[in-house]
Amino acid sequence: MRTRFLALLLATSALAQAASAASLRDMVTLSGPLVRLSDLFADAGAGANRVLGPGPAPGGRIVVQAAQLAAIAEQYGVDWKPASPADQVILERPGRAMPRATILTALRPFLADAGAGQDCDIELSGLNPPLVDPHDTTAPEVDQLTYDAASHRFSAIMTIGGGGAAAQRLRLAGRAFPTATLPIATHRLSPGAVVGPDDVQIARVHVDLQRGAVARRLDQALGMQTLHGAEAGKPLLLDELTRAPLVLKGGRVAVSISTGALSVTEQGLALQSGGMGDHVQVLNPISRAMMDGIVTGPGNARVEPGSMPILPRQPGQPPDMMTAGIAQASFP
Repeated sequence: MRTRFLALLLATSALAQAASAASLRDMVTLSGPLVRLSDLFADAGAGANRVLGPGPAPGGRIVVQAAQLAAIAEQYGVDWKPASPADQVILERPGRAMPRATILTALRPFLADAGAGQDCDIELSGLNPPLVDPHDTTAPEVDQLTYDAASHRFSAIMTIGGGGAAAQRLRLAGRAFPTATLPIATHRLSPGAVVGPDDVQIARVHVDLQRGAVARRLDQALGMQTLHGAEAGKPLLLDELTRAPLVLKGGRVAVSISTGALSVTEQGLALQSGGMGDHVQVLNPISRAMMDGIVTGPGNARVEPGSMPILPRQPGQPPDMMTAGIAQASFP
């Protein structure tokens, strides 16, 4: 009877020890940059939250082998012994690629201060986006930046993941081009083309593309005629734009004049070409008088009230009589 009691007592003690012994974890996904005792052992005891050291970088893994596990268990009083040299724990840390936009957002104010402008177009050379902790919302910080305005090249060093040993240092290089918002040709325009709404649009372009004075508003380009054409995607040079002729030299033009309640329109012959608002001379084919007309539209001109017609000189007529006798001129 006594023997049975001792056997039962020993068995109960062994079960109690087994119940209190720690067990090894196999695969662990870390939720942060640090490794704790509980990441290696289940039932690690009172020191389960003790920090052992830094874990792998985001997206990385480390493997803790049996010998190291045994040393850690002994050092921190964890009731665990390796059952085999093959015992190990794999620690993984999830990671996500930092968005390119996040990097550009951090760079932009520093490039603006360096002279590239707040709206500069940034090109990054050979960027391999770093992996960061999915739960880390810390914005990257630019520690150093150099910018050469002549070549538009820059280099920078960026700290990712906040301060401390877990932070990453990222070296960046590329080019930053100052930009401006300007009208550009949507397609190639041939010489003599009249710029219409489908031929031009507002876009952000590199300032380097401005080779002289360019149109900065749509109204400076619409309705204008190109002298030598324009390239697609390029700003429109003011020197290459001229008013599109709405009245052609030698063509018929409807000339109108209004005096009080009286308004008269007659046909004349344009002696000059002109665009909207230009002054052109128009010949009355009946009286042979010439009038100064203001172009108001395609084939149309207006004569200002009180404008004196220039009559052709008759044989023997003194020069000062050329503009006399407006009442005899049959021209409105």
